Amino acid sequence: MAGFLVPIREYSQQTLAAVQFALELHKRTGARQHFLFITSATPVSEVAAPSGNEINSVRKIIEDLLAREILENGKYLKNHHRIGEFFETVRDVVQQKHIDEIIMAVPSESDPRYPKISQDIAVLMQMTHCRVLTIHPKKGS
Repeated sequence: MAGFLVPIREYSQQTLAAVQFALELHKRTGARQHFLFITSATPVSEVAAPSGNEINSVRKIIEDLLAREILENGKYLKNHHRIGEFFETVRDVVQQKHIDEIIMAVPSESDPRYPKISQDIAVLMQMTHCRVLTIHPKKGS
């Protein structure tokens, strides 16, 4: 059975989209889904970062959504909380949990965070030897 990982290092609409996609994939395929909440010593880029209210709102939505899904159908849904650097933490969980694919949200190309996130995906692919499934925002979002 395939294993998927959704690394969560920021609470944004893009992250919420990745979580929702992973949960839908789980419902359709029964694949193992791991949600990795990373608290990093190095802050995420503040360029065009969500506001404090948006962060708290999205965080609550993600936490509530995962709690409900785990309660209802959580046999293959797991949450992990780690403190550390993003790349090393993701690599370690990929190895420990035998992850096949990473699911990440990518903002639109016009978003100032796009080049950094694209670079992060390339580094993750090299470090983990996993495929990375990118979730893009809908047009007009």
